[in-house]
Amino acid sequence: MLKFLPNAKVLVHPRGVPHLVNPEKLWSQSKQVLGRVAEVFGEPEAVPEDRIIAASDGMTFDVGNNVCLTAVETLGHASHNLSYYEPLHGGIFSGDAAGIYVCDFDAVVPTTPPPFRLDTALASLDKLVSLQPSALYYSHFGKVSDAVKRLRDYGVQLRLWGRIAEEEIKRGHGLKEVQERILVEDKVMKKLEGFIKSHPIYAKTMLENNVQGFIDFAEKVQT
Repeated sequence: MLKFLPNAKVLVHPRGVPHLVNPEKLWSQSKQVLGRVAEVFGEPEAVPEDRIIAASDGMTFDVGNNVCLTAVETLGHASHNLSYYEPLHGGIFSGDAAGIYVCDFDAVVPTTPPPFRLDTALASLDKLVSLQPSALYYSHFGKVSDAVKRLRDYGVQLRLWGRIAEEEIKRGHGLKEVQERILVEDKVMKKLEGFIKSHPIYAKTMLENNVQGFIDFAEKVQT
């Protein structure tokens, strides 16, 4: 997009700046985590450093037409996730902090690939709830108006996945057993099971990578 928008700049968490300037490590890790799905999205191109703004928590940006965006550090999904609060309409661009919105089913599912931190993610959700937003704008994909309820429901869902992963790890089980219990106990995932399993990308990301994030976190907590 930057090629076609010569005056645009990229807002990114300070930890993300080096990976935009030189995306070699980012691309390598993406291939390790996502496999063939990474190839579907394609290799990222480097961003000129003079077109990057390191956006820290609380920084405000005037984007014109009486619209301002305030950066909100919402870690957990990753150590560099930022959300943006737009106070004029009370909306939040949540990045990956609030999950993935599957609009065809009006459902939200976790986006929690390794290295995921459940405790930090829940704290970030509380931070977003404290802003009392009227709308959420999901990066993946769309807008919902019942923002506070969605955020709280997502927190309940994350705690459920976390409990399942912790219990199964204690039993000596792994990815398959955690997946099976999530598909049984999480009503949202149960509703989406057929859709997800048949999807060329979600079958990998939602049922494998996102579950693995909880398993890795549970293993760290127990050691």
